[in-house]
Amino acid sequence: MNEGVIAEVMANTYALIFAVVILLFLISVANKDRRKKRLKNLYISSGDSRRISDKVKREVWRRDEGKCVQCGSRERLEYDHIIPISKGGSNTVRNIELLCEKCNREKSGNIV
Repeated sequence: MNEGVIAEVMANTYALIFAVVILLFLISVANKDRRKKRLKNLYISSGDSRRISDKVKREVWRRDEGKCVQCGSRERLEYDHIIPISKGGSNTVRNIELLCEKCNREKSGNIV
């Protein structure tokens, strides 16, 4: 082989290696973003500890059959923490219930 061909093969090899490195970097960034989005959907950001994820809301609505667990009303429903965040409660399906506005105001932060 002459020197020109060898130099061209080496240049192409380096270009290919560079392209693979860039591709692997982009894949790792994309995976990191996907993980962040997944975690964001499952957990609450520290600045908004009372926010309940849409997934939890759907599961609670289905479990509580779209009505207040206290009086059975289907009007002015709210998602309520059974154990308030301020007392160590979480935003899990087990700690959220549907209450109408009236029942939720009567509860007023007390653990039932």
